Amino acid sequence: EGPNIGLINSLATFARVNKYGFVETPYRKIKDGRVTDEVVYLSAMVEGRYRVAQANVPLDAKGRFTDDLVVCRHAGEV
Repeated sequence: EGPNIGLINSLATFARVNKYGFVETPYRKIKDGRVTDEVVYLSAMVEGRYRVAQANVPLDAKGRFTDDLVVCRHAGEV
């Protein structure tokens, strides 16, 4: 228990453990500049190869980012 309890519950709700015992987190793919409903699961090691935006970034009705700049993470850097 403590300040991170929400993080742990979210992780347990949406993540899965792969056949090697690593936690994998779900991400929605982007195709042609639009966020799709296609979900891929990535381990922390594989996630570092991609640019990842926060899940709460605003999207328009077509699935495009509404802001000109989107903060994202890549290889552990923001």
